[in-house]
Amino acid sequence: MIRGHIPREFLPLQAGWATSPTASCQRSVTIVYSPFSMYSVAFHDSLVDLMEKGKLVGASATSLSLTSDVLKRICSNMDFFGPRIVLRPQEVSNDTGVIRRLGVIAMNPAIEVDIYGNVNSSHIFGTDVMNGIGGSGEYTRNSYLSIIMCPSTILGARCPVLFPCLPISTAMNIRSR
Repeated sequence: MIRGHIPREFLPLQAGWATSPTASCQRSVTIVYSPFSMYSVAFHDSLVDLMEKGKLVGASATSLSLTSDVLKRICSNMDFFGPRIVLRPQEVSNDTGVIRRLGVIAMNPAIEVDIYGNVNSSHIFGTDVMNGIGGSGEYTRNSYLSIIMCPSTILGARCPVLFPCLPISTAMNIRSR
């Protein structure tokens, strides 16, 4: 922002499916860069609190991923939330051209990464689908700025996340640029 690469009014954010991006979005980005907007696939509970506080000015999503209490809060205050939340078809939310034109800043989790910058964000052990295919790859490849987040280990520190090279059998859906 100081050098002028990111405008003062900030760019729309996209937070992936795991708690890491959503928590990062709520903790760090909103403290420094408020108010901001979201352009993502899912609208989460934490975003409702940010919207009520005036830090999140608007959100575009495909789905509402809300608990029943938060959904009731939105429904009871539809005059406030109605103009601020837009639900779009998945074809629009994941459209690479729209993501590029908006200049989205994408924050997505990784299941595993290698030292060459390849990222697996959809398959566990190469076969089990974690979050569905698509979405994070479109945002990561086409956003203005891509941030991939992951812990250093998973499964109670028994399994690393960073590898020298991901095996070919692993579905690498995000390749280094």
